[in-house]
Amino acid sequence: MLDWINYTNTAGPYYHNPLLIQTGSFTVGGNMIVNAGGNINMSRAGAVSCGAFTIKGSLTINGAGANVDLDSMTTIFTVGNGITLNNGVINVGYTGVASNLQVTGDIVQNGGSINDSSGVMSLTGNWTQTGGTFSATGGTVSFNNTTGNQTITTNTTETFYNLNIANTAGNVVLANNVNVINQLTFTKGLIVTNANTASVSSSGSIIGAAQSTGWVDGNLQEGISATTPYLFAVGDATTYAPSTLTFSSVTTPGNITANTNTPFTSTPGLASFALSQTAYANRYWTLTENSGTFGNYTGAFNYGTTSLMGGATVGTLETGVYNGATWTYPSYSGVGTTVTATGIVPLGGSPTSVALAICAPPTIYNVTGTGSYCVGGTPIGLDNSQIGINYQLQTAGPTNVGSPVAGTGAAISFGNQTVGTYTVVATNAATSCTSNMAGSAVITISGAPSIVTPTATQSVCFSSTSQNAALSYNTPVNAPTNYSITWNPAALAAGFVNIASTPLPPVGTDIQIPVPAGIISNTYSGTIIVTNAGGCTSAGNTFTLTINPLPTISGLASGSVCFSAGTQNYNLAYTGTTGTPTTYSITWNAPTSLINVATTALPLSPISIAIPANASVINNTGTIYVTNANGCTSTGNIITIGINALPTPTFTSEPGTNACLNTAVTYATQPGQTNYVWIIPGTAGVDYTIVSGGSSSDYTITLKWLTAGSKIVSINYTNTNNCAAASPVSSTPVTISAGVNASNLTIPSTTPICAGVNNSTVTVNSTSITITDLQNGTCNTSGLSTVGSISVNAVNPTFIAEPGTTACIDSNLIYTTQPGQSNYVWSFSGTANSDYSIVSGGTSTDNSVTLQWLNTNSNKTVTVNYTNTNSCTATSATSSTPTKINICNVLPLYIPSGFAPNGQNPIWHIINSEDYPNMLVQIFDRWGHKVFECRGYTAWDGTFQGQNLSTGSYAYVINVNDDRYKQILRGTVTIIR
Repeated sequence: MLDWINYTNTAGPYYHNPLLIQTGSFTVGGNMIVNAGGNINMSRAGAVSCGAFTIKGSLTINGAGANVDLDSMTTIFTVGNGITLNNGVINVGYTGVASNLQVTGDIVQNGGSINDSSGVMSLTGNWTQTGGTFSATGGTVSFNNTTGNQTITTNTTETFYNLNIANTAGNVVLANNVNVINQLTFTKGLIVTNANTASVSSSGSIIGAAQSTGWVDGNLQEGISATTPYLFAVGDATTYAPSTLTFSSVTTPGNITANTNTPFTSTPGLASFALSQTAYANRYWTLTENSGTFGNYTGAFNYGTTSLMGGATVGTLETGVYNGATWTYPSYSGVGTTVTATGIVPLGGSPTSVALAICAPPTIYNVTGTGSYCVGGTPIGLDNSQIGINYQLQTAGPTNVGSPVAGTGAAISFGNQTVGTYTVVATNAATSCTSNMAGSAVITISGAPSIVTPTATQSVCFSSTSQNAALSYNTPVNAPTNYSITWNPAALAAGFVNIASTPLPPVGTDIQIPVPAGIISNTYSGTIIVTNAGGCTSAGNTFTLTINPLPTISGLASGSVCFSAGTQNYNLAYTGTTGTPTTYSITWNAPTSLINVATTALPLSPISIAIPANASVINNTGTIYVTNANGCTSTGNIITIGINALPTPTFTSEPGTNACLNTAVTYATQPGQTNYVWIIPGTAGVDYTIVSGGSSSDYTITLKWLTAGSKIVSINYTNTNNCAAASPVSSTPVTISAGVNASNLTIPSTTPICAGVNNSTVTVNSTSITITDLQNGTCNTSGLSTVGSISVNAVNPTFIAEPGTTACIDSNLIYTTQPGQSNYVWSFSGTANSDYSIVSGGTSTDNSVTLQWLNTNSNKTVTVNYTNTNSCTATSATSSTPTKINICNVLPLYIPSGFAPNGQNPIWHIINSEDYPNMLVQIFDRWGHKVFECRGYTAWDGTFQGQNLSTGSYAYVINVNDDRYKQILRGTVTIIR
């Protein structure tokens, strides 16, 4: 290391201490430090070349008065490892003669001064200034590097007179703002400003910027003082995209900052951008007016190698300018990748964004209005429009017709136009982009339209609801498009309404004429007129519309027939018709066994209705309709045909199994019937004689049998439904005895004769007969004298005390018969200790018994027999009056007859059912399908398998299944919805 302050050289060619080099070379093999008071002066008067000075290491300048003066352009001062200036001065072009300072490495200024008045300062490293001053009044600073980026870091804005970027391997990156007074030259490499700004004064210029050399990647500020073009050599990291601004006037000089960024989709204000947002150059420029007052300007924007998106191509792009609030679209021209816009308004205080995109043509809509007219023309329009778009109607040429019509966002009209072919061109009011609308309108003059209609419409039937009548037409002339109908006063009074202009259906499709509800039957007159698209109207065509009345049938006689195993007919009589019905049909309501009747010719009264064999015994309800030749059908008439059950005659009274000859006996059947038919075997007066009754109106007959043997009587009748049983019913056979001749009767004196006892005998003409032949009491046979008689002892036990028809379960009940008899025989319903229990009595010596009935299974009876004082016993025991045993200490069941699932009573609940846990409840529909079953407490909501059952009656079967209350209850419950 050479410490210049301590180095003394008394020999050598220098002008003054400590070192002056005028010729030759001086090389320092290591680092060199110049301390306070030291000086290196490479200066020679007259700009004569000095020698070379080379420091292979670093140069450090310390202290005041330590100067390095360079003053010879041909002398190269070379530093091999950077310069650090802590204090002192470096003068480049000391006496105004250009010098050449080449630094490999960094230039670091921590203090002192660097004065650049001429020559070139080149460095391969970074430029760092933390203190001191750098003064550039001439000369050039050149950044030359072959291995990577270089940075400029200062404690304030660094100002260069000339700045050359010649970095072949990287860029010059700003950590602070820089300013160029005279000339910014791009030999190779970019200036990357980041958030800082590179500035060029209004008198300066930019040289050499190109895609192949370099540009400013970031903010570039230039001074504006004249109306000459100003090149803003900006781009991004990969693409040179400069803009050139030429102002029409400069009122107050100032400066403008420009930059360019990607992508296009980040352009401010893009939401209101009227050019295409799908076809564009993928970048935008930002221009900021920092100071000054300028007039309108022309901007040339070169997008270079920027990607073109969405089908945009060179020469198709236009310019949009955004001032922070609105977009404008100035006139433009394009040459190569440069788009030049003219007449851009002054920038103002807000940043201005510039974007390039192809014209977004207005949406294409359809021209409407082709047609003909009679007078005044016909309207032309568009089926839709856009706000901000002007639409110009044109004829061939093109020739504008009228003024443009502004879009509304809906269909627009150009008014009535006369003969010609018309097109429409749309222009964006902001961007001047245009589109030709689709199609054209051809207007011609038309004659009056017409159609041919029949003189009458299709007739219709009266209806209580609205309907349509069909009017056909054919042979349309001059393209009718609409029709209208006017009714005569009578039709209007009846309720018809005039029809305003309505689209005419295609030929072959009838015109549907509304007929209001309830229009009375009559023939009405109307006039139809047609119009076409040209507004031409036809002459009127008159037509009629006939409303036919509905036929009726009246006096229908519902009735019934009797059940039959074979087929039969019911004759349905009627009294009259109107409207000349010709056919009828019948629809039967379910349930029914009858068969619906399809359309059938209507006979004169009566109508014979077939009843199938074995038809169900129900009332069948149906509806009969009649139809006439006009196709009109009546409203329905309800008819009912009942199928009545056949009666089952029985004998309510008959003699028994034995009777005496010539003794009056009585037979009786049900009263209140008609056509009684009594059938008596044999011949009247020979085998029997009728004492009373026996006619067709008598339900009883009393007769005497005149011959002995087994006799029966048969009966049939017609019930109140006029039905008779299929065959008569016979009585129980009665045996008629001839009787005993009292005059020849010998009665044993010691044998008691008891009624009905077979082993008591008497002798009749030496013939033994049993007492049962004699019957009870005295039997006088016709024709015998009364000189002899037989007295028969009759035994008839009775109850002189019994409970009555009802009693409570488990109560003490007393049954009593005649006292003083013997051999009492008591018997009871059921089994002891299961159905009853005896409290007292009931033995062979007791004329009474006290017992308790233990269940309610059936009506209860007690029978008794005994032997009387004549030693006679009744032929059969006597039964007490049947007694119904009730559960008196349990709650009764209350069964509702119906409920409304959708109303106030939504549940069918059997009250007190919870008191019968074993009770089984089953419910069936009309077809016998079980829809509900439960035990004990019963509550049903009217559903089956989760689905609501329909309104109607449902049968229930309830088995109480309780020892206290053994009953099976049946009935119906009705669902009401």
